[in-house]
Parts: sequence; C-alpha cells; structure tokens
Amino acid sequence: MCGTQEKIAKELRLSDYSHKNHSYVPRLLELKESQFSNNDAVMGPIFIGEKPAQSFLVVYEHGSQYPNAYLKYRLDSIKKVTFSAIKGNYLNNQAIPENQPFESIWIQIGAVGGNQDELAKKYRTYILKYQSPNTASRKPYVYYNTWGRQEREKWSGASYQGALNRTVIEKEIEIAHQMGIDVFVIDVGWFNKAGAWKVNTTAFPDTLKQINNLLESNGVKLDLCCVG
Repeated sequence: MCGTQEKIAKELRLSDYSHKNHSYVPRLLELKESQFSNNDAVMGPIFIGEKPAQSFLVVYEHGSQYPNAYLKYRLDSIKKVTFSAIKGNYLNNQAIPENQPFESIWIQIGAVGGNQDELAKKYRTYILKYQSPNTASRKPYVYYNTWGRQEREKWSGASYQGALNRTVIEKEIEIAHQMGIDVFVIDVGWFNKAGAWKVNTTAFPDTLKQINNLLESNGVKLDLCCVG
C-alpha cells in the first residue's frame, strides 16, 4: 500500500500529546517504505490507504494515547497489514462459554472511489448522520477550556486558580464568542473542594449566574470540569 507514488498509506492518531501546546492533538503521518520493510507496527486508531481511483480506511474503538497501545496495525514487507491485539484483550486459547458470546470492540471499514479528501468527506458524513440513531449526539462542538491559560499562569509562578475569577472569565467569553466557540469549559478552580462541587464564591460571588447569562446571551453553552 505504500512505497510508490501510486500507493499511499497513512496513520491518523487522534490524541498525541503536544508539550508545546500542552494538549492532545491529532497527527496524520504518512507511512514510509522502511516501516513496511522493518515489519513495524502503528497504533492509529485510523489506518488510511490510497491507490489509483480508490481510498479506504480501517477504524477501531479508541481508548488510549500513543504510545500506550492496546491494538496495532502490523506492517510487513509484502505490503500486508494485520490488525492485532497487543494487551488488555482475551488470552490465547481462552475458552468462551456458550452463554457469554465473544464481543469485540467496534471496528469500521470503508472505501470510496476517489482520493483521501473524498474519503474524509464521506466518513465525516457517516459519523454525523449514520453511526448513531441519536444524531444530536454526533453534532460536533468547538470547545474552549480555561485549563490552557491556567497552565500558563502556573508556569509563570502563579497558581491554577489565581486568575480564575468572574472578571477574567467574562473577557474570555467575549473572545470565545468572536471565535465561534460553542461550549465554554471552566476548569479546576470554580469549586471550593473536589467532590463537594460547590461554587467558589470568592472567585464567583454570584455563583456563576452572571457568567451563565452572558454565555447564553452569546449562544454559548457552559460546561464545568469536575476533576480535582
């Protein structure tokens, strides 16, 4: 599937950690001829192949970040790709009782006549309209999370909660609205104690009412991060 100008294979990772951005980001990597020759393995979870007039993909249920793989696509020198379990799965020769049928993670395979741009368009349509009977759950939202700024504050010598207050958040909401953000996430610091989830009234004297009203007036949803 790779090694010539006519055949291309790529690995799409959904959550590579970027130290520069302090965030998990998608990464699309074109596979090299040497990776097949050396019998390498790639994690995906999306494997993309393209040959003249046709493109295809294989996708599996994603549950870990690179390089902590539970499943991999194994490559070999004859351009064959094998989808293999690495860990956290059924054991070799494990008996499966009749009343407990084997279940695998979900796996999707698709192909289109056309290049990878056409493949991406068709797969996006499938995800949004056909993967789930509840189409509202497939609607993509653009999120903003205060944690990125809070991390930068921490790096500069302040605390995670230091600049998390109504005045700062209101300014960020205005910018988020201009950027077309759908969901505004306030991270650690809006509550007094993890597990109690009571609003920190020192930072937000009106218990987030004004913040929520401002977001609603701009057509933005409020989300609160409950991890501490």
